[in-house]
Amino acid sequence: MGVPTKQKKIKPATSIPYASALLCEATEVLAAGDLVYISGMSGASAQVTKARADSAVTAGGTLLVSKNAVPSGGRGIFLPWQLVTGLNTSARALGGQVFLSAVTAGGYVYAPDTGTAVRRQVGTVRAISATAGMIEFNLADLGESIASATSGLSTPSGLFRLVVAAGATPSITVFEGQIITDIWARIGTPGSTENLVVTNGGPTNIVLSQATGTVTANAIVRASTLDATHESIAAGATLTATFDGATIAGVVYISTIKVS
Repeated sequence: MGVPTKQKKIKPATSIPYASALLCEATEVLAAGDLVYISGMSGASAQVTKARADSAVTAGGTLLVSKNAVPSGGRGIFLPWQLVTGLNTSARALGGQVFLSAVTAGGYVYAPDTGTAVRRQVGTVRAISATAGMIEFNLADLGESIASATSGLSTPSGLFRLVVAAGATPSITVFEGQIITDIWARIGTPGSTENLVVTNGGPTNIVLSQATGTVTANAIVRASTLDATHESIAAGATLTATFDGATIAGVVYISTIKVS
């Protein structure tokens, strides 16, 4: 016969889903309910910083919500979802969208702010009340899109990778109309006094001509400016990248969005 043992009762998780909560280090003073992004690492712990929708860096990645107030340099519990009660939602609609603010770091709004770079839905209105309103924050499953100054909204489209040998000029054909948003290169063979040149649809359509300076292996060269005349890519156009000397080699990355 087995030996009878006393079974320990485990209280079910009600406020913290233990499987999804993260213990993170705050890089600044945080209040309960602040929306944050993972901005780095401190040892084995992720570091978090207040997110704002005016930057793709802070709004386009993994977002979490602070369960409690956390001092700068302190650690706290952060969740991918949270149900917040006791709000004034009397002017809102049930099921209405809640967005990351582009003005208030860590905050939320009911309509995207002027200056929004990434339209990131972070929650949904779940109860309408002047004193007992409710918002459900869901930072893992709701959508996002990148704002375009000329055409409303755009959606992330592509990241082109061209392996550029010393003196080579590789190219790639783009099948959808897009806009170049960023260009950078990881250097494989170091050198100096060369330019990273990217053209769009022809040798005179220079989007980027960036001086590399003196670079070492594994260094990153990033575009400081893009030529607005040639950053729009027509479907079927050819993107070309080269280092205009014969010494430096590397991998060039071209980030784009598709304008809707």
